[in-house]
Amino acid sequence: MITVLVVAVIAIAAAFVLIGNGDDEKDDYVAPKDTRLWVFGNANMDDRLDEDDMRYLDKILSGERDPTRFADANNDNVVDDKDRDYLRKLLNRDSEVRKYYLQDDGKSISYVVGTTKTLGLKYSTNIYVASADRVYSQDANGQTFYMTNMYPQMHSFNAGIWEEMEQLVRNFLTYDMSTQASHANDTLYVCKGGTIDSSDKILNYTENGYIVPKYFFCAVLLKNAKGYQAIGFWFRHSAYGSSETVKGHVVNIKRLEELTGLDFFCNLPDDIERSVENASCDPNTVKEKWGF
Repeated sequence: MITVLVVAVIAIAAAFVLIGNGDDEKDDYVAPKDTRLWVFGNANMDDRLDEDDMRYLDKILSGERDPTRFADANNDNVVDDKDRDYLRKLLNRDSEVRKYYLQDDGKSISYVVGTTKTLGLKYSTNIYVASADRVYSQDANGQTFYMTNMYPQMHSFNAGIWEEMEQLVRNFLTYDMSTQASHANDTLYVCKGGTIDSSDKILNYTENGYIVPKYFFCAVLLKNAKGYQAIGFWFRHSAYGSSETVKGHVVNIKRLEELTGLDFFCNLPDDIERSVENASCDPNTVKEKWGF
């Protein structure tokens, strides 16, 4: 009997009712204005949905932290172990799991994320303009889930080296940096894509006929008080081992233009364009200019 009582107490301690009015309808909730990523599962209320949220949710469930609105990953008004399971599915981009967003009017909406039948079950549905890069408004974040922004990609590739590259680029100009006077006028231009224009650059087709690129690329241009600097990344679309690093895929913009047939940053003055296109990719130069 004592054992049953202890288990019951633990279960109660690990479940937090966020909105309990006894009705089926949910009360409106306005998220704190300093929280820009209004996504259920963003337990620590920062700019990203990542493993830090899982660790924060664990602290909530253990009683070390108070529950936050977005700790309720499955949007059922209760923070409990079910949210832990749901958040793990979100982080793993499991098939057909729904990601819930809070709109400015306090109502929630949802989108299906992960592998979908639309693009073919063998590939993940991933997005060029990442959701985490459009957190300044609900409309902007929701627009990243349009089909025009989606492409098929191996899950191991997307959740591995491609994700590492995206995080690296995101750190070139963070939100915290943008609030500092010394970075107030900094601008980061990012162009991502996959090769689809010739048979030798197409890996496959999904069961529904969508092109699977054989290569993916990213071109980055940073404008700050020091002027302009640019860097490129080129990846073969394949499953890389855990020892593979983003460093091994750095190319300058000139080389990226040769590989893709595209003319990046063509609106720059000619002298500046030539300078940024031909920047050295020597590891020491890359570390000095880009910090990795």
